[in-house]
Amino acid sequence: MAQIHNEIGALADLKAQLRSKGIYEFDSLQNILDFLKEFPQKKNQIILEHSKKIQSEKNQLIRDAAEVKELIEKKKNQKRLELIEHIQLIEKEILEYKIAGRQLWVNVKNQVLSFGASIRLLFLKSVLETRVKRFVFDENSKLDKWRKRLDFIQGNFHEVINLSARETLAPLVRKFDVLKEHKPMVLGAIGEQQVLDQLSLLPDNFHVINDFYTSFRKAIYRKEQDDYIQTIQIDHIVIGPSGVFVIETKNWNQQTIEEQNHWDPVEQVRRAGYVIFVLLNSDDGNILRSIKKALWGQKKISVRSILAMTNEKLTGDFKYVKVLKPNELLSYIQYFKDQLTLVEVDQIVSQLLKY
Repeated sequence: MAQIHNEIGALADLKAQLRSKGIYEFDSLQNILDFLKEFPQKKNQIILEHSKKIQSEKNQLIRDAAEVKELIEKKKNQKRLELIEHIQLIEKEILEYKIAGRQLWVNVKNQVLSFGASIRLLFLKSVLETRVKRFVFDENSKLDKWRKRLDFIQGNFHEVINLSARETLAPLVRKFDVLKEHKPMVLGAIGEQQVLDQLSLLPDNFHVINDFYTSFRKAIYRKEQDDYIQTIQIDHIVIGPSGVFVIETKNWNQQTIEEQNHWDPVEQVRRAGYVIFVLLNSDDGNILRSIKKALWGQKKISVRSILAMTNEKLTGDFKYVKVLKPNELLSYIQYFKDQLTLVEVDQIVSQLLKY
């Protein structure tokens, strides 16, 4: 297995974006892909659980409402009988006053008492149903509240389920939306990981540096394109006995390939290859002079540029750039004769990792 250095760039950038939005639990691309794959099932499971919960609440409300309604009728009848008995006692009292009033000496007194009882009787009869209703006021309030909730559930069943599930779903949906917003980064990470999976199969005397980035105080001048290069980012650099290989990865479909609103990937990797060639072969400061010494004159460290296409593949031949699918990388890299010793490989790796 090849020796791997650094995390793939697209994944590192994606994780940085996620952290900036308060999402920290994804520590690998596989975690992200598993989440995206399982999201529909998890979402449906949560909705199903809350659907059962709301259905259970609905059934319980129906049972509770029926029980309270029965209790209300029972208490109303009980209170009504109590008040009717009271009315009957007043009527009996009035009748006794009338009978006693036949005796002249108590007639006036009984008339006064009978009148008062009659007033109480009329009042009690007039407020009988009001008192009955007031007696079950708490139960009626509870029943009214339950009926409103039941009516709302029956009329808006799916909306009620969504409202119930919202708190549980919210963090899950937010993560999914953020990942969807950064879909190009996810696709880029998938492509780079596919390439890295292949490169990892190289023998252990090969090294793979992922996400190589450096900038220059003094721009590197590329005469052929009249281009001053100030910074460079490379998805993968492979260093082994067969040489140095600069790899740019694109996980593009045919539509993306045909679009004209992105940087030319062939030119991008050609440019990157030129920079690495200059860094390894120039006579300035960070030169691996010991590597370049040969028996006759000076030895040049060759750098080959590869555009790895993990989805659709560009057709045609391109100057200084080889376009390959991931499964073609190993045979191409190992095709070339050995030109670097293990010591030289380690020195180049050590030098590049300093940037």
